[in-house]
Amino acid sequence: MKNELFKLNFDSLLTYPKNFTPKFRYQTPLKCSKFCTCCEKRLQCCSDQPPLMSHGCSIDEIKQIIPEPFEGTDDRSIMFLLENPGGDYQNGCNVTYDGIEKNPPVNHFYFSPNLDSGKWPTTVEEVQPNPYGNYFAYLIKKYSLKNVYITNCIKCKYTGDMYEKTKETCAEEFLQKEVCIFKPDIVFFFGHKAEHIFNDVKKRLFPDLRGKTCYLWHPAARRSRKNIIEHNDKILVEFLRKI
Repeated sequence: MKNELFKLNFDSLLTYPKNFTPKFRYQTPLKCSKFCTCCEKRLQCCSDQPPLMSHGCSIDEIKQIIPEPFEGTDDRSIMFLLENPGGDYQNGCNVTYDGIEKNPPVNHFYFSPNLDSGKWPTTVEEVQPNPYGNYFAYLIKKYSLKNVYITNCIKCKYTGDMYEKTKETCAEEFLQKEVCIFKPDIVFFFGHKAEHIFNDVKKRLFPDLRGKTCYLWHPAARRSRKNIIEHNDKILVEFLRKI
């Protein structure tokens, strides 16, 4: 399963050098050599602003970044699902492949945490600098999760017509395959947009996940980080206990 997910993300969606060795904090973007062009080839167009790319990230990849040993006890397969890539367009080097330009993730592992302590985060203060990677690491540690996969419904950040086409293509080309490979017991949506995208295709692609999905506040929502964490913790505790 791990190898299949890795190949899907790094052989089909984005291609990086084979000799890559993970570093502790990922300060420098690693240049990729090619990427998925499904939508652009189909529409015969490309955005004026190179879209930001993303890919999935497993708990094993996060463990390569945080030196402190950790083994979870809850062995259910849990997927954290967001809408599409975020961040500045200046994070990393633009790459041209097959006549199309895109901006790959600033981190080789897109949802990677950046922690000076080198330990799994357990407080709001440790989550604060990075509401994505640090927060997901916090959830993994707090709930002793053993098998987690984090991904976006949409792998390229487009708007307008390109957004709709990308959404349709990603659901079938990547999200469907990610779900089939990972076989999540529970899917947590972060933000209503991720929930809506997933529900649009759930009946058609993922009928077995009815009753196994849960909505949470987005970690970068315009609320205090403390409120977001406390709100989500309350829902997570209840849902994990129920399921």
